[in-house]
Amino acid sequence: MNTNAVVEREIDLKDLLYRTLKKWRKIIAGAIIIAILAALYQAASGVILMLDDEKLAEAQNKYEIAVNDYEATGERLRTNIVNLREQSANQQEYNEKSELMRVDPMNKWIGNLQLYIDSKYQIDPSLTFQNVDLTTRLVAAYTSYLRSGELYNDMLKEIQTVEEIRFLTEIYSVGADPGTATITVNAVGKSETDVREILDYVTTRIAEHYNAISHAIGDHSYDILTESVYSTIDLDLDAKQKANLLAISDYANAIGEQNELLTEWERTTRPRQEFGAWYTTKQAIKSFVIGGVVGVILMFGWFAVCYAVSDTMKTEEDWKCFGIPVIGFIKKDRKEQHLHRIDDLIDCIFSRRHKTTETQDCALAAHNLSTALHQQGIGRAVFVGHIERVAAERMMQKMSTEVASIEFSFAGDPLTESAAAANIGGSEKIILLAENNVTHFRHVNQIHTILQALGKTSIGVIVID
Repeated sequence: MNTNAVVEREIDLKDLLYRTLKKWRKIIAGAIIIAILAALYQAASGVILMLDDEKLAEAQNKYEIAVNDYEATGERLRTNIVNLREQSANQQEYNEKSELMRVDPMNKWIGNLQLYIDSKYQIDPSLTFQNVDLTTRLVAAYTSYLRSGELYNDMLKEIQTVEEIRFLTEIYSVGADPGTATITVNAVGKSETDVREILDYVTTRIAEHYNAISHAIGDHSYDILTESVYSTIDLDLDAKQKANLLAISDYANAIGEQNELLTEWERTTRPRQEFGAWYTTKQAIKSFVIGGVVGVILMFGWFAVCYAVSDTMKTEEDWKCFGIPVIGFIKKDRKEQHLHRIDDLIDCIFSRRHKTTETQDCALAAHNLSTALHQQGIGRAVFVGHIERVAAERMMQKMSTEVASIEFSFAGDPLTESAAAANIGGSEKIILLAENNVTHFRHVNQIHTILQALGKTSIGVIVID
């Protein structure tokens, strides 16, 4: 063994995982402890809250506020959906029934009728007090009649394409100017015929109502100053029609968004009481489960780190890189315990299934050692190592049963037993005993140094796992 050589030891990730999983009993035990501590902490927090009246009242208040907010959110979303659907239905009805929506903006027909009211008022200079000018009253009377519900209802009967007064007001309007004693009637339609139908109807009704106004207010006359019907291009109407049609899609999108929000709201959990015996029990169970999972991860990580940072001899490659040949590898017989099949499963996964027994391993090591000693003319095998004497003696007993021609003896541990050097006696060739993943490199190095000081050399190592 060359102790002065610089040796680079690499960590075998597969062996690291295998050795860590083999400690599953300790991992589970540690995880259970962590889970219990987490559950106890959660339970203690819940009990402390229940015993504090002030904090309990505050928690109850927060719970009620959260529930009210939750329910208010759902009600608001449902109300928004209902309102949007009503607005969409109203918009759809308007688009279908409105006469203005059926007018072609590129060929919009407009009609104007200007009516002049003559009250026959004259100023008589000979009179101190003049007669009352009835012009304003007459204009107001005609205007009121032309805007009255009576006229609208009668006009709806005549114009079959319009169903309601609200749609009639879009294509028929009346304006008045008492200063000039004029009344202007405006009409809009898809064609010249539609517009003239409205103007003719208004003209007829004015004539029919003339006598009633004359009787109620005073003698007068009226004349139609102008009457015109023409077509034009109305870009504002075009934009309005497009906006009304697009509004249906906007309402549909808005309803879809509100439905998505309502679905998300329905998926959310209703606020629950974060206090009380039942809540504390559930939280303790939850903490136990989470603590167990976290504990498994922490314990696994802890053993993995311990494996990585330790300087123990872990694999056969470690012995080879230090120049120590492995004469035999003895795997101890595992006691059949509960859940031993888990160990078998781990061995199977990592191809570590050991098909031989401890006795068979000892026999193989004994024959290998016997061959090596006979080649050098040695009939005595002296073992040294930082290992328990009981384990060493059991191993030697099984080896001596297989090879009776070799005398086996355990000198002890030169690091801790003062009699070890004397027990070696005159043997110049020594065999190291070591436990896999237990024996440290520094122990092997120190034993080798002692053997050099005693003039002894090691011919190999037998590793016990």
